[in-house]
Amino acid sequence: ATRHALACLLGRIERDLLPRLPQIDFAVDVVADLVIKELRRTGLVDLRDQAGCLLGKIEAVLRAVAEVARLLAARGLPHAAPRPLAAARAAPVARSAPSRGQDATYCWYASWLYAKRRQGSGTDTSGGHIFLQVVTNIFTLNHYPQDEVWHSEDCKSLVLRRAAGSDEILHRSETPFEWYEAPQFSGDVPARPFDGADHAEHFLMCRIEGPFLETWTHVSAILADFTVGLVHVIQLATSPNEFAVNAQRWMWTWVNACVSTTHVPLPSLIAWKAGTGVGLKFVFSPLLVMIGSALGSLEGKHSKTNGTNIFLQYLTMLGGDTLAAVKNDVVVTLVHELFLSVFTLINNDGPRDAPASGPDLRPANREMSGPVVSLVNALLGMLFVKLIRREDHGLPIGGDATRFVLWWVVGAPLMAFVGTFSGVLVGWGVARATTVKQLWQEPLLGALIGMVMFPVTLYNTLEGDTDDGRYNPTVDPQGNAFAVPRLPFQGYPPADASPYRLPYPAGQVSFIGQANQGFFSHMRYGATVQVYAYDFAHDFKDEVLCVRDGTVVDWFDFYPDDTDLKNVFTAGSADAATGLAAAAAGQAAGLIQTGQSGRGGNLTGNWNFVLIRHDSHDPVHDLDQGGTPVYTFAEYGHGANGGVQAAFALRGIAAGAIIGTKVTLGQVVMLAGDTGTSFHNHLHLHLRAMVGAPVPPAALPAVPPPFNPGNLSPYTLPFVFREARHVLGADGPLRHLTWYTSENPRTG
Repeated sequence: ATRHALACLLGRIERDLLPRLPQIDFAVDVVADLVIKELRRTGLVDLRDQAGCLLGKIEAVLRAVAEVARLLAARGLPHAAPRPLAAARAAPVARSAPSRGQDATYCWYASWLYAKRRQGSGTDTSGGHIFLQVVTNIFTLNHYPQDEVWHSEDCKSLVLRRAAGSDEILHRSETPFEWYEAPQFSGDVPARPFDGADHAEHFLMCRIEGPFLETWTHVSAILADFTVGLVHVIQLATSPNEFAVNAQRWMWTWVNACVSTTHVPLPSLIAWKAGTGVGLKFVFSPLLVMIGSALGSLEGKHSKTNGTNIFLQYLTMLGGDTLAAVKNDVVVTLVHELFLSVFTLINNDGPRDAPASGPDLRPANREMSGPVVSLVNALLGMLFVKLIRREDHGLPIGGDATRFVLWWVVGAPLMAFVGTFSGVLVGWGVARATTVKQLWQEPLLGALIGMVMFPVTLYNTLEGDTDDGRYNPTVDPQGNAFAVPRLPFQGYPPADASPYRLPYPAGQVSFIGQANQGFFSHMRYGATVQVYAYDFAHDFKDEVLCVRDGTVVDWFDFYPDDTDLKNVFTAGSADAATGLAAAAAGQAAGLIQTGQSGRGGNLTGNWNFVLIRHDSHDPVHDLDQGGTPVYTFAEYGHGANGGVQAAFALRGIAAGAIIGTKVTLGQVVMLAGDTGTSFHNHLHLHLRAMVGAPVPPAALPAVPPPFNPGNLSPYTLPFVFREARHVLGADGPLRHLTWYTSENPRTG
């Protein structure tokens, strides 16, 4: 059914859109077969269970796109068919750029060449304009509006429309000409110097001609938008609580792809028809897209907690949505521009080296190697990050930061310098020309960017990388080897037979903000190594369900809500007095165990928690380091004040009887909160092994004796949930920044 729908979609594209594009012939069945083959290879065949939902959403999208196309057609959008040169009107030679009303044809390849060549140069972009460009690029990921090249209606003017500063005429003739016949591109006559430069600027198209480059640039831009939109279609159809953010991005990219068939990108079309400068594009891209994404990310936000926690939890979801969108855009854009860069470099001709003196009159093709440099730098950068020890992944909070800082301020800039340097050399090889200043200017800039982007690169590359569940840190937070050597784990057990279910009611979805080997706190730093932990985005006082049958062996819920480690024990603070007095009263009344490490009976941190021993032993899922069979404990943390007592009170169990109570899968064991070191309301869950206790299959006592925290391993164990199914990739551990639907039936 999916293949049939895809073939129908491609057939519609062939019938309705492709007649506008020259020299394109889709073999519908062949393309459909190739796409389906790739989908099977990547794991998308699992979509068969969701085919009805997916096809329904695709149908809704196609109907929406069709309505937009009809609306645009009714508004009389201009067609990009070139005007016959013989019909061009005669016009006098102009000294200044003609008005926007005289623009007729958007030049795709020329616009790519000149997108940023004039930005930041000369008097037109000095002062405030340069500052605006820098600030805008920082906060919009290099999305400052790009300049554009337009051919006039009379085919006698080629104009550069600038996002900032005055427009300028690239070429003006008394007779009509095609844009690629202008001196800048034909190589007949060097173009005039610009903005005080000491040489003329021109490009060559001696091997790959202008008409092909124009068609390639145009068609590949449309396909790039279509590809990004298709990724969002898959995401909105397969990921719960991400419909809003993906739907608007997908609609934007596909509508832009449809409008681009008129030879004008949608933001450029709006600015053109409004008669304004191309700087207006910023309002629609990226500003409108950013606003839509920000609003779409509100889907699934918290509503029960205080305003600060609501905002912080929303930031987590917004960050995940933004990161996913940036990955899609960057990869597709790089592929699109990489071909253009290679074509432009291949077209270079002339002397290899700059003249010893005087102006450099060689073609400017050699300067368009940016995408090639970016690709080489990215590949070497990925290799570099893989060389970083897993022990050095994560914010060094509570441990030795020396190695992390060295990677950041020395390793990252050095690797970026080498990567950019290598990319420049590759560009020289393709262009068969050298420019000495590139060997130090571009690598130095790349080194600066590499250092700034290092935390993001580290997060993208190593987040969740546990060597498939075998990684076990061998050094303590200060970087010293443990006195008793740590052994690797056996890896993640299979998810389809896991005894664990997600800790919220069946049918509900929750967001995983941080998973295993997390950059912010799930790593080797800290008294307990929390590499194998999950953070579930429970709202304030959401019910936390038992993930596996067991027995309660300890609990604590006396800390005030929304208190952190640094606040609870501040001398003389109200929170300290309240929390410690309640803890002392609870211990005196025999409600909680005494003689435990930490203040108030805490195990891992100053938080409210419940600790459940799993009374049965699973020979596949209950393995310690080195593959040793063990009994396991699940620790549920960050609970609400009184959250454990309230959960058991639902079943009529008094606080003094909680310890020793048997709990089964799906029962409420705690109400979620934000106590302890926590960014926002959520549930933290991890497993620890029982050491110094009976080895399976020895039986455990029905009623646990007074609990000793020394019997718990100082590290967490790899484990998986049965619901951890993924469209792309194998089932296994939960992934960060991902939504999951529970299959854990609430049983009271």
